[in-house]
Amino acid sequence: MNALVIITALAVAAFIYVFLRTPSTRIRGQRPVANLGLPRWLAPLLIFAGCAVLIGGVSGVVIGVVVAMSATVALPKFESRATRRDRLSRESYLPLFVDLVAACLDAGVNTYDSLVAAAHAVEPPLRDEIERAVTSIRWGADPVDVWASIGEIDGLRELAKALTRSLESGASLAELLPQLAHDARDRKRTRVEARTRTAGVRLMGPLGLMFLPAFVLLGVVPVVASWATLILGI
Repeated sequence: MNALVIITALAVAAFIYVFLRTPSTRIRGQRPVANLGLPRWLAPLLIFAGCAVLIGGVSGVVIGVVVAMSATVALPKFESRATRRDRLSRESYLPLFVDLVAACLDAGVNTYDSLVAAAHAVEPPLRDEIERAVTSIRWGADPVDVWASIGEIDGLRELAKALTRSLESGASLAELLPQLAHDARDRKRTRVEARTRTAGVRLMGPLGLMFLPAFVLLGVVPVVASWATLILGI
């Protein structure tokens, strides 16, 4: 029975690994970049193994599979501190970057020189991502594939769509960018307003933790002590 459980656990673990493994993508003309972070399948696999070992038996394997598959859906929604910092930086600099690209295009500068010039005016990671993309294209990578990979980055999806649309349809990029900058500013303003509205609600928890002990000590304890004195005749 134990051998059957172990074999089943290994088979399901292999299935989870194959199911969760992200195939390596490679832009034509570019060497793949190694991912130095932890593999995304590691946490669900450890959760499955923990359930299978701690609970044991077929029920442990089944529960482990359910919990591990649930973790694959829930864990990607949690944002690390570094990822959040990079996303907020892109959101902050994207309107300025788009405005600068549009100004360069209006001045007669070609698209890729405009992108590089505008990237020099913003901070990483946006600057580095744009410079890497332009360098890849200049070294022979397919622009559509490059902008598609840029579109997978949080905060740059609309910019990648505008660049791809300009390449495929021949539409003027300078005409697409002002609306893109306007939308980026609107999204940023909406997020700031939402955080501002929820700030008061979030402050209620710490304030309650500070005032509740004081209320108990100054309001409840004296009343209880006075009642105890009257009842016990102390």
